[in-house]
Amino acid sequence: PIYFVSVGTNDLTQYAMAADRVNSDLAGLQDPTSPGVLALIDAIVAGARQAKVEVGVCGEFAGSAEGARLLIERGIRELSMDPAALDEVREALR
Repeated sequence: PIYFVSVGTNDLTQYAMAADRVNSDLAGLQDPTSPGVLALIDAIVAGARQAKVEVGVCGEFAGSAEGARLLIERGIRELSMDPAALDEVREALR
Protein backbone atom coordinates (compact mmCIF):
# COMPACT_ATOMS: atom_id res chain seq x y z
CA PRO A 1 0.00 0.00 0.00
CA ILE A 2 0.99 3.61 -0.60
CA TYR A 3 0.29 6.07 2.19
CA PHE A 4 0.39 9.84 1.99
CA VAL A 5 -0.63 12.98 3.83
CA SER A 6 -2.02 16.04 2.08
CA VAL A 7 -1.73 19.33 3.94
CA GLY A 8 -4.09 22.14 3.01
CA THR A 9 -2.21 25.28 3.99
CA ASN A 10 -5.27 27.51 3.79
CA ASP A 11 -7.13 25.45 6.39
CA LEU A 12 -4.01 24.76 8.47
CA THR A 13 -3.30 28.48 8.71
CA GLN A 14 -6.92 29.31 9.52
CA TYR A 15 -7.06 26.78 12.36
CA ALA A 16 -3.56 27.45 13.72
CA MET A 17 -4.12 31.19 13.81
CA ALA A 18 -7.77 30.90 14.94
CA ALA A 19 -8.69 33.31 12.17
CA ASP A 20 -11.71 32.77 9.95
CA ARG A 21 -10.75 33.39 6.32
CA VAL A 22 -14.00 35.19 5.56
CA ASN A 23 -13.50 37.74 8.34
CA SER A 24 -11.60 40.59 6.71
CA ASP A 25 -10.68 41.99 10.14
CA LEU A 26 -8.51 38.91 10.65
CA ALA A 27 -6.90 38.86 7.20
CA GLY A 28 -3.52 39.82 8.66
CA LEU A 29 -3.44 36.52 10.53
CA GLN A 30 -3.80 34.47 7.33
CA ASP A 31 -0.04 34.16 6.90
CA PRO A 32 1.26 30.66 6.18
CA THR A 33 4.82 31.96 6.70
CA SER A 34 4.16 32.68 10.37
CA PRO A 35 6.53 30.77 12.65
CA GLY A 36 3.70 28.76 14.21
CA VAL A 37 2.34 27.54 10.89
CA LEU A 38 5.80 26.69 9.59
CA ALA A 39 6.51 24.78 12.83
CA LEU A 40 3.33 22.76 12.29
CA ILE A 41 4.39 21.95 8.73
CA ASP A 42 7.83 20.92 10.02
CA ALA A 43 6.20 18.64 12.60
CA ILE A 44 3.98 17.05 9.95
CA VAL A 45 6.98 16.42 7.70
CA ALA A 46 9.01 14.95 10.58
CA GLY A 47 6.20 12.63 11.63
CA ALA A 48 5.53 11.56 8.07
CA ARG A 49 9.21 10.92 7.45
CA GLN A 50 9.37 8.72 10.55
CA ALA A 51 6.32 6.78 9.33
CA LYS A 52 7.72 6.64 5.77
CA VAL A 53 4.72 8.54 4.44
CA GLU A 54 4.87 11.07 1.61
CA VAL A 55 3.63 14.61 2.27
CA GLY A 56 1.96 16.76 -0.34
CA VAL A 57 0.72 20.31 0.05
CA CYS A 58 -2.21 22.02 -1.59
CA GLY A 59 -3.47 25.54 -1.19
CA GLU A 60 -2.52 29.00 -2.33
CA PHE A 61 0.81 28.80 -0.50
CA ALA A 62 2.01 25.89 -2.64
CA GLY A 63 1.18 27.88 -5.76
CA SER A 64 3.32 30.87 -4.86
CA ALA A 65 7.04 31.20 -5.54
CA GLU A 66 7.85 31.95 -1.89
CA GLY A 67 5.60 29.19 -0.59
CA ALA A 68 6.93 26.58 -2.97
CA ARG A 69 10.53 27.41 -2.00
CA LEU A 70 9.75 27.21 1.73
CA LEU A 71 7.90 23.92 1.31
CA ILE A 72 10.64 22.33 -0.79
CA GLU A 73 13.22 23.44 1.80
CA ARG A 74 11.17 21.55 4.39
CA GLY A 75 11.32 18.32 2.41
CA ILE A 76 7.96 18.42 0.66
CA ARG A 77 8.17 17.15 -2.90
CA GLU A 78 4.55 17.25 -4.04
CA LEU A 79 2.80 20.57 -4.53
CA SER A 80 -0.74 20.95 -5.81
CA MET A 81 -1.59 24.32 -7.35
CA ASP A 82 -3.66 26.18 -9.88
CA PRO A 83 -2.23 25.47 -13.36
CA ALA A 84 -1.83 29.22 -13.88
CA ALA A 85 0.87 29.24 -11.16
CA LEU A 86 3.00 26.47 -12.67
CA ASP A 87 5.36 28.62 -14.73
CA GLU A 88 6.08 31.05 -11.89
CA VAL A 89 6.69 28.25 -9.39
CA ARG A 90 8.76 26.22 -11.81
CA GLU A 91 10.97 29.23 -12.48
CA ALA A 92 11.34 29.99 -8.75
CA LEU A 93 12.46 26.45 -8.02
CA ARG A 94 15.17 26.34 -10.69
